[in-house]
Amino acid sequence: MNIIVIPGTNYNNAPAGFDTAVKYVTNLFDSLFTANVTVYINVDYGIIDSTNANVPPLGRSNWNANQFSYSTVRQALINMGAPGSNTLPTTSPFPNATLWLTTAQQKALGFLSANFQPGNGYPYPGVDGYVGVASNATLMAQQNGATWSFSPTATPSANQFYIVGSLEHEFSEVLGRNAFDGTNAISNAPSYSIMDLFRYSSPGVRQLSATSSPAYFSTDNGAHVYYYWNTHDAASSQNFDLNGDLGDWWSSGPNNFQPTGPDAFLDKSNPGQINALSSFDQTLMQTIGWRETPVTPATNPPPPAGTTADMILRHGADGKYEIYDIGANSLLAAYQVGQVGTDWAFVTLGGFNGSDTTDMLLRNSAGAFEVYDINNNNITNAASLGAVGSNWQVMGFGNFSSRGENDMIMRRSTDGGVEVYDLANNQIAGAAFMGTVGLNWQFSGVGNFSSRGTSDMILRNSNTGGWRSTTSTAIRSPMLPSSARWVWIGSSRASAISAAPPAKPISCCATAGPAGWKCTTSITIRSLAPPSSARSDWIGSSRALPRYMHLARPTSCCATSTTAHSKSMTSPTIN
Repeated sequence: MNIIVIPGTNYNNAPAGFDTAVKYVTNLFDSLFTANVTVYINVDYGIIDSTNANVPPLGRSNWNANQFSYSTVRQALINMGAPGSNTLPTTSPFPNATLWLTTAQQKALGFLSANFQPGNGYPYPGVDGYVGVASNATLMAQQNGATWSFSPTATPSANQFYIVGSLEHEFSEVLGRNAFDGTNAISNAPSYSIMDLFRYSSPGVRQLSATSSPAYFSTDNGAHVYYYWNTHDAASSQNFDLNGDLGDWWSSGPNNFQPTGPDAFLDKSNPGQINALSSFDQTLMQTIGWRETPVTPATNPPPPAGTTADMILRHGADGKYEIYDIGANSLLAAYQVGQVGTDWAFVTLGGFNGSDTTDMLLRNSAGAFEVYDINNNNITNAASLGAVGSNWQVMGFGNFSSRGENDMIMRRSTDGGVEVYDLANNQIAGAAFMGTVGLNWQFSGVGNFSSRGTSDMILRNSNTGGWRSTTSTAIRSPMLPSSARWVWIGSSRASAISAAPPAKPISCCATAGPAGWKCTTSITIRSLAPPSSARSDWIGSSRALPRYMHLARPTSCCATSTTAHSKSMTSPTIN
């Protein structure tokens, strides 16, 4: 492991010996856990930079995390031979099938590239986590005049705390040593971690709720007890720390069974002793993914020469994604780009990070959005955009903010309220409520129908067939109505009527009655284009040059249900 310490704003104001203690812990972790990954940790004294708040005794950590499917995590642990992985059932033992992993832990398991550094969109960009220890002034005020001992090897005096043990405690939490055990720890929803998979109340029985006690760590399906964990059982008489971390050791089991003694991962540490890493601590870290030989994600080669487009497919059973490089009407190459929990559904592809145009947006059942940056057939970054209530449904994407990046329009299913979210640099940069449209107005498409260079959205009245467009900030008056028999298909610069291609897209519809096509400009509904058989189904639009035209304008195509060929509205057959 390669831990890069980023000094916090108060780091250089710490007493002599603080920097030495930090370097000691950094070197110790680098040597113990030899996974070939880089972990970025902001370290500070007295405050924690993520909030600039004073740190209470003895320390505190904050970290970035993402959800992954149980099946994905289980297989990764089995592949690396993590202790206890052979005891994991094929289906999740928890009510939900996802686990929270810190970004550092994701790198150890091969879910992120070895040198990945969280960017914009993460709660703590630039680092995997923050670590802060209390100042001597805080210890003296709240711990009966105690101070820190900065020596890694000397036993602290009776009124000194071992700062190396506290740093080891907080560093390990950034690496994923966290337990949630069904509490609403993250996103106000029942949460679980890898550690919770090895939390037993008796042989063969996992503890599924932090309000039941006691619980112990075991890697052999509960047959043997290592150490006992803290719990939140307020009715217990066992003197648990009800406000402590569930992932910390309790001082002993019931009736002082299996006492831990001094240990870096204790929920409560006493002064006057060296609270160092124990062998059980190291076994625990290996169990949650920190083995000597981590899984290294494969790096796909860039698209081959001649690639003009890419197609991404998702395997619904396990959440695996594959990318297909396409050129000259042929598949040139195909690679797996990653695996995401099955509760994350595909939303769209677009440009959400600067000039990059190949980002993938996913959303889970709780309404949370994540964006994945894709470059040269590889996922290069992932960022959380936040969550929007599940009653808000995605309508479409376009350049509604004039910045050139994709923005998202959502609609409230209860009353038709419409809101636009400005997306930039993998984060939501702003949001604006555009108004409310009756639920009989249905989303049809997005295009530049106003000649302003930004995107407009088209709505259609399901009762009358009338059309309505939007600007970036408001819902405009209705356009000319059309018969309800005409069904929306799509938009493209698909005009072959005038000598020069129009500067605005043309929207085309197929009638549900007599065979034929109808096209619209941005403000009026135009006359019928050459008719096509009512047996044909719309496929889409592309820059497909008509055989007998010399203008580089696209055509819109439909596929007949009786032949293997395609038809074009402005040329004979395209083979």
